[in-house]
Amino acid sequence: MAEETGIIREIGWWVLNEACRQMKKWQETGALNVPISVNLSFNQFRDETVVKQVAYALKTSGLAPSRLNLEITESMMAEDLERSVRILNEIRALGVGVSLDDFGTGYSSLSYLKICRLTS
Repeated sequence: MAEETGIIREIGWWVLNEACRQMKKWQETGALNVPISVNLSFNQFRDETVVKQVAYALKTSGLAPSRLNLEITESMMAEDLERSVRILNEIRALGVGVSLDDFGTGYSSLSYLKICRLTS
């Protein structure tokens, strides 16, 4: 429904911001100090502001970039590999990890792992 109405991207950005904020709170109280993984939707990954949105979530929450991992799907990369590699490089330059969520279920190519230099 969120995809059909076009609000999936806004929901996704809210989830990213809240996840970073909550993880920072848990770290401050000593309750939890592990990286958090957040799935990016196709619409988020295609958003021209994706890198700025990630940087904003980190800045406003105070979460260290190394404590955030973003999960994408291989179908997201397949649509425009050149753009995807550029975006992933920019996200990694922030210090954020990037994982491939569903490797092997779609366009499976081991070359993705080499080209995109995924974190996990």
